[in-house]
Amino acid sequence: MMRARWWRVHFRSDIQALRGWAVGLVVLDHAGLGPFKAGYLGVDVFFVISGFLITAILAASIRSGTFTFRDFYLKRARRILPAAYATVVLTSIAAVWFLTSAEFVALGSQVVGAVTYTINMVLWKHTGYFSVDANLKPLLHMWSLAIEEQYYLLLPALMFIVPQRFWKPGTILLVASSFLACIILASIDPTAAFYLLPTRAWELLIGSALAVFAVELSRHRRLWSALFWPAVGGLVLLPSIKLDLPHPGVPAMAICICTAIIIAAANERAAKSAVGQILHYLGNISYSLYLVHWPITVFAFSSYIGDPPTSLRVLVVLLSLLLAAGMYIVIEQPSRRFFTTPDLRAVALVITGAVASVLVYGSAATLARPAIDFTEIRAPNYGLNPVCDMAEQEFAMPAECRTSDLAQVLVWGDSFAMHLALGIVASGTDIVQAAASACGPFLDMARKREDRGDWATLARRCLEFNHNILDFALSSPSIHTVVLGSSWRSYLGSNSEIVRQAAGEMIASPASIEAALAAFERTVQPLLAAGKRVIAIGPPPSTGLDMGACVERVLRGMPVFGNQSQCALERAVVDETDTATKAFLQAASDRFSVEVVNIADVLCDTELCQTIIDGVPLYRDTGHLSRQGSVTVMNRLGIASILARDAPLSDPDQRQSVPLARAAP
Repeated sequence: MMRARWWRVHFRSDIQALRGWAVGLVVLDHAGLGPFKAGYLGVDVFFVISGFLITAILAASIRSGTFTFRDFYLKRARRILPAAYATVVLTSIAAVWFLTSAEFVALGSQVVGAVTYTINMVLWKHTGYFSVDANLKPLLHMWSLAIEEQYYLLLPALMFIVPQRFWKPGTILLVASSFLACIILASIDPTAAFYLLPTRAWELLIGSALAVFAVELSRHRRLWSALFWPAVGGLVLLPSIKLDLPHPGVPAMAICICTAIIIAAANERAAKSAVGQILHYLGNISYSLYLVHWPITVFAFSSYIGDPPTSLRVLVVLLSLLLAAGMYIVIEQPSRRFFTTPDLRAVALVITGAVASVLVYGSAATLARPAIDFTEIRAPNYGLNPVCDMAEQEFAMPAECRTSDLAQVLVWGDSFAMHLALGIVASGTDIVQAAASACGPFLDMARKREDRGDWATLARRCLEFNHNILDFALSSPSIHTVVLGSSWRSYLGSNSEIVRQAAGEMIASPASIEAALAAFERTVQPLLAAGKRVIAIGPPPSTGLDMGACVERVLRGMPVFGNQSQCALERAVVDETDTATKAFLQAASDRFSVEVVNIADVLCDTELCQTIIDGVPLYRDTGHLSRQGSVTVMNRLGIASILARDAPLSDPDQRQSVPLARAAP
């Protein structure tokens, strides 16, 4: 029994230091400081620690016959809920001054998810091309706490019901099953694999395995002691390397194993060193630090237009440490002494805290409502109708995506074609909109979606979509002009990849201007041969900064910092950013006689590019035009005159469609 003594449930300074290291990795990673390019692995360290501690507590109480669900959940509530509720409430209040309208609306579902510990599922459901960016969701980090609480909800019942003799084989089976599910789902839907309990449970289960195999593992103390420092090295080295591998996956498994070895070694002497003492203190406040650091990071970085300087990043870390220490002293510590008896008062506290958190958000939402409805101004610009984004559906041409059965103009491309539609229609032109997010008008070539595990499926759908649109254009006599819109840049290089189909397989390769021109030629030549005009429209000027958010902040008097705080784009930076796009469009004009229209020509002078015209915010994000901005920009561009110039015969009966021998995609 003496050999297994270190596995008994007691305070361990080495685990507290390990907590400090884990939270330090996460905070520095989010702040963009230090050498830790994969500091997010700190969350995986937390999972192993949590699995070990909670399983050890459960195993000890079940074996001694003292376990009750009521006591277990009361202790969990006292430990986590007060600080969590305080974070939600304070975040909702601060959001009034720091979040834009769209971000504040998105916060509502985060608040509900946070207080119900389902935010991981909320975030999984609220990801998409036009969704609020993850870096602008101040409660996003609570997904990992939701994973843990869902695990804690299921584990006690499982351990209580399952006979103890099955704990060990059952744990091994669950670890293997969960990890296998993780690897499989990561290749299909990485977002689901990242956020959902079944594909993250293996990390907690590794910690659980340490607890249920305590006696067996304690017989090999010398082995764990020998592996301790190599494991510490792994804990330092792995987060320092940015591996181009799915997460969670092999790197997460490696750091979980290192964490397990360190727990098994139980080297409390190392925790008493100078570094260990610092990490020990961070471990004490790790829960509060984890809670407060991300809202502070979001609020600070979203207020700075441009790349935040090192001084701001350091300030974010220092402020996080200060507020975490305050929360630990004022909220965490006192809350553990209250409601020590499991009665209705504890239940009332949980319910009251959850309801109060939601009500505070609702009150804050009322205060945050601006005089100008920026939620509408910055709403996703799908063009004629949201159903007209055909990126993830079978090809169709709904009635909502045309303004007339005899429309003369086809607007074809990706989301940068969608945002042209309203402005063209406002000019008095009937159109058919044929667009799909992240699917440019390139025949037999698609963009590889790095953010999607199902990129091959999306690419195949895009290839099919573009063939269908070309067939539609050639078989529609009323269509005399095809307007092509795209970001273009995504297909021209800069570490992008394109996808082609070969022998039934989707093959990815580096993007290039020449490859894009070849695919573009396959798109436009049949149209030109059929006597149709082809007009390619260059995207609005962009430097990668969110001008939609910047303009809203300025017009609402919200905090705005940085060199671009006036929300004007520098022409020199725009030209440098769009060099490849300009070269591509110029080559398309020279080689294929495609007419090219550049939006930058009417928004930029020699020094600056406008983002507001006559009080109208032109952008909804980094590069897409807002709905009102589309009308304003197309009017300034003179799109009505451009489309009317040298138009073909207006009588569709006098034009013949040219059939196309469809090539295999």
